[in-house]
Amino acid sequence: MVAPPLPAGTRVAGRYRLLEQLGRGAAADVYRALDEKRDRERALKLLDPSEEDVRATSFRHRFAVRVREVGRDRELGRYYVVMDLVRGRSLEQLVRGAVLSPERVVRLASQLAEALDDIEEPVVVAGDVNTRQHELPFRVLRARAGLTDAAP
Repeated sequence: MVAPPLPAGTRVAGRYRLLEQLGRGAAADVYRALDEKRDRERALKLLDPSEEDVRATSFRHRFAVRVREVGRDRELGRYYVVMDLVRGRSLEQLVRGAVLSPERVVRLASQLAEALDDIEEPVVVAGDVNTRQHELPFRVLRARAGLTDAAP
């Protein structure tokens, strides 16, 4: 069970100030957060306190969101993952009520497969490949697909 959402203004790891909740999953909440050290907005995934192990990699791919930091906030007693904030529609929003051409489906699936294939040690942390998240961790819908204004 996921812990109750944290209010805007809560600080994580002493440098990330939560601005708003973007999504909620079975084991984590995702927030838009301000990195006060760099004065830059990021996506911050805050795992449920029941999550005891978090592994991340320096994996970088043109169709994947960059993980900037992984750690544990001792005060909150929770692990967190800081990623680049990608604005745009989620895959769920894209396909809900829409009919996608076979070409578009193949292009999106190919981008996802390419990113997943390049992971040397496949590890999914708290459902990172998830069509329901507002800010897709895997940048399947990157700017080349015309759906996001993703910045490097």
